[in-house]
Formats: sequence, C-alpha cells, structure tokens
Amino acid sequence: MRKMTQTPDQKSKNDYIESFCKENWEELYRFIYYRVQNREEAEDITQEAFEKTIYQNLNSNVSVLNHKNYLKTIALNIIRDRFRKIKARAMTIDIEEVKGKEPADDDFADLVVERYRVEEALSKLTIDQRKVLEYRILKGYSIKETAQKMNKKENAVKVLQFRAVKAMYKLMSEM
Repeated sequence: MRKMTQTPDQKSKNDYIESFCKENWEELYRFIYYRVQNREEAEDITQEAFEKTIYQNLNSNVSVLNHKNYLKTIALNIIRDRFRKIKARAMTIDIEEVKGKEPADDDFADLVVERYRVEEALSKLTIDQRKVLEYRILKGYSIKETAQKMNKKENAVKVLQFRAVKAMYKLMSEM
C-alpha cells in the first residue's frame, strides 16, 4: 500500500483552510442557529456552507476563504433552499374533510399571549438591558464577547445581565 504524500503547496492550502474553518465556525454557527433555531440543522448547514465555500475556492481563480460575508451568503442560500423544499412538500388539506371531534388546544393562543407579555416586558427595559439579553440569551455570546460588542467591561455586563433578568422577572410577574 502506497502512502500519499502532500506537496508543500497542498499542505499550506490545507493549513489555510483548516485555520479559516477554526476562525469562522463559531460565528457562522451562531448566525445560522439564530435563523433556524435547531441545533442539528444549524450544524448541518454550517458544515454544508464550509464545504461549498471550500469547493468554490478550489474551483475558482479567486480566493473566497477570506470573505466572511461570502460564507454567510452561502449559508443563507442553503437555509432558503431548505425552506423552499419544505414548503414544496407541504400538503394541502380541504377544511371540509377535517371533522374534529375535540376542540382545538389553546396552546397556540397561550403561546401568542406569552410572546406578547415577553415583548411588552422587553419594551420596558433599557436599551442596554435588551442588548445584553439579546447577546447573552438569544444569540448565546459569552460574557467576554458581549462586553466587546457593547464596549463595556465584563463585570459591567454581568451586573447588567443580572439586573435585566431581575427586571424581566418582576415585569412578567406583575402582568
């Protein structure tokens, strides 16, 4: 069995691709997860976006590996394609044929009311409190990353988050 060896040029390309993936995977994953809200699907789309970007880079004279926006555009196109496939597979149902014996659950109505309450409570928070909750809870950023994005010290972010959560709890319990 013959062992394949890489030329120095191939090795530097592989190292470059590997460093590109390591530097950008977390940001891309968060970008995708924020849109699809499903861990497995976000992982699949992240992997597919990297594969397509690397494939484009290998088959093109222009290097796209240093363009984060290109990577995000690829990811958005993959997300759109998946939603189109889901939409195309959707079935149509004739309402007259459906004869429910039990009344519909109030789950959807409860969900709408709860969402309204959360939005109402969020609107009463300060801008910084809303931002810290968005970065920390919704987008999953670390305290350090949140501090950098908000131009604040890490301890200030911790205090701000604590106060924001406390204020949300108070506002939600009053409603």
